[in-house]
Amino acid sequence: MKVIKTQPLILLILISLFIQCKGSQPVTLQSTPPFVLAQAPYYQAWIAGIPGGGSGINVFIPVEGTKGFDPDSLHFRGQRVKAVYQNKRIVGRFDTPHNQKKDLVLSQNVWKEMQNSLLAAGDRSPFPLRNNACILSYQVQNKRYYYKIEALQQQPSIAYPSAPPD
Repeated sequence: MKVIKTQPLILLILISLFIQCKGSQPVTLQSTPPFVLAQAPYYQAWIAGIPGGGSGINVFIPVEGTKGFDPDSLHFRGQRVKAVYQNKRIVGRFDTPHNQKKDLVLSQNVWKEMQNSLLAAGDRSPFPLRNNACILSYQVQNKRYYYKIEALQQQPSIAYPSAPPD
C-alpha cells in the first residue's frame, strides 16, 4: 500500500489558493480625478504616406491642474500604452496594424524564424471598453488609480504625405 504525504500537498493547495485570490482583486475606478478636463478628450487616427510607414490612433486628454499626480498608462481599444504629459495634454499613442513594415526573418535557425509574427503581440489591456472610451491609469503618492473617460470625440484622420513638397 502506498502512503501519500499530506503536508506538501496541503501546502501546495494553500499556496495556489492564495495566489488566485491575490490576483483576482477587482479594480476600482475613481469617480473624480485629481485634474480638471480643460476640453473634451478626443482621439485621432493617422496613417503615413509611404508603404510600411505605420499608422495609429492618438488619444488626447487636455487637462489643467496636474500637480500631485503622474499619468502612468492609457487603455484604449484593447491596448495599453505609456501615458505622456506634454503641452497641457495627456497623450497615448496606439499603433494599428495597417501600413506597418512587413519584415520577415528568413533563416536556417528555427528559433530566429519563430520571431516572425503575423499579429503584433503588444501590451494588452485587461479592461473591456467601447471604441470611444479609455481608462487613464495614474499614480498619487506611489499608489495607482484608474479613471474611465467615456464618449471620446473622434477627430478627422490625418493622412501624412509621402514626401515633403519641393
